[in-house]
Amino acid sequence: MPATACRIRRTTNQSIVNSTETAIIFDVEDFDQGNMADLVANPTRITIATAGIYLVGGWNAWDASTAGDRAIRIIKNGEPVADGIVMKDSPAPNGVTTEPTRAVNTIFKFAAGDYIELFIVQNSGGALNSLARPYGPTFWAILLDDT
Repeated sequence: MPATACRIRRTTNQSIVNSTETAIIFDVEDFDQGNMADLVANPTRITIATAGIYLVGGWNAWDASTAGDRAIRIIKNGEPVADGIVMKDSPAPNGVTTEPTRAVNTIFKFAAGDYIELFIVQNSGGALNSLARPYGPTFWAILLDDT
């Protein structure tokens, strides 16, 4: 089976409004074997070109803040992919200024034409940045089986 895989990432910070679930807007294709990303027309999406079972995942880093929670999840065609893929917990304890990171991944069966997006949310009480790093935020899809 020829490789069908896509990985996209964001190279600048993106401000995320308090308590508003927001899709990450991506601006770079690291690779796209299968024509699944069109960052001009749909910069938040990976569109499944070949039906099958995929490993999909994403990663995000946040501004350091000791207030509130952070969450990340994968949305398919406007709905959550599956229960249990939301990772949500408190950031570092008071006084620690690390950048909280969140990741999510799952294996899911998709039809050709389905699209997925990486959504994040935080409730720190104000806007926080999704931080651009040389390696992310990233979002990917890898076809495991097209039968």
